[in-house]
Amino acid sequence: MRLVNIAQARYRLTQGFRHLANREIPTVDSTLQALLTREQWSLVERLCPADRAHLLRVHQALIREGVTDHDLLLAGLLHDAGKADEHGRVRLIHRTLKVLVGGISRGLLERICQRKGGWIRHGMYLAVHHAALGAELARQAECSDRTCWLIAHHDDGTIPGDYSLQLLQEIDAKE
Repeated sequence: MRLVNIAQARYRLTQGFRHLANREIPTVDSTLQALLTREQWSLVERLCPADRAHLLRVHQALIREGVTDHDLLLAGLLHDAGKADEHGRVRLIHRTLKVLVGGISRGLLERICQRKGGWIRHGMYLAVHHAALGAELARQAECSDRTCWLIAHHDDGTIPGDYSLQLLQEIDAKE
């Protein structure tokens, strides 16, 4: 059995408190709308307010790091777009279950996830597969292959030699 380390547990607690606060922040949405095309915004607006704020924080942190690469900045804005679809979105319970069940058994986690299951199973499916789902949504919104690749792999382990992906993963984990 895999145990969650202290830093990861602290991050997840902070994330949970942010989602409990889960309120609309008008400046977040107006800033995101200004940075995204209409098609890209349609992917982001269905996320919960805390997720939208997270995307903007990741984008701003990338800029503070001196990033000017449009593909990486756009991946920062869209990397969690797969956490919502026409049937629902990832909620705090799904995030919690993903961490707890995934810590016990990845196989069990995969068995629980079902794209067409009830709201718990569907939300778990989105939580677990959001990177691949988000990359496909970004592709449909006519994002570059590089942006889609960064989104698809942002939740993977480190891929040696790809500084952009590593930076996205580090900032995503902090913000």
